[in-house]
Amino acid sequence: MKALCDVHIARKAVRFFQENNLESIHTNDILDGYFTKDRDLSQYAERHQYTLLSKDADFKDSHLLKNASQRLIKINLGNIPTNLFIAILKQYLSLFIEKMDAGSCYVAVNSTSQQAFLSLNNSNFPVTNPSNIFFPFPAFPFIFEP
Repeated sequence: MKALCDVHIARKAVRFFQENNLESIHTNDILDGYFTKDRDLSQYAERHQYTLLSKDADFKDSHLLKNASQRLIKINLGNIPTNLFIAILKQYLSLFIEKMDAGSCYVAVNSTSQQAFLSLNNSNFPVTNPSNIFFPFPAFPFIFEP
């Protein structure tokens, strides 16, 4: 897995991935930096086989509707302390690596969620038994949507 952190993801996440021997870059260090358009960032991630980490719902929509940003980790935690965010990444890093290295994959990290979708190789459908993909994290549940 290679990680591309979108503009609103803390740079400490880039360092976390690098410290765990994963190639990682931040949006501010490529293309037009902070001003890079979502479409361009998504294309860059695809071209260079990065997993995109973002808080931006547009990437989720593009993934589900157009299969853009094929490897996507959508962060839905609001403004939490960076050290807590890094702890969540650390707890699930091996799972992220396994699923992202397998191909097209969508993962949502949520503080709450009532619905999960499975998105694999252009097939999107509701998960009928979300208990199989729910991973509790103290105070911040995690939903995995492969």
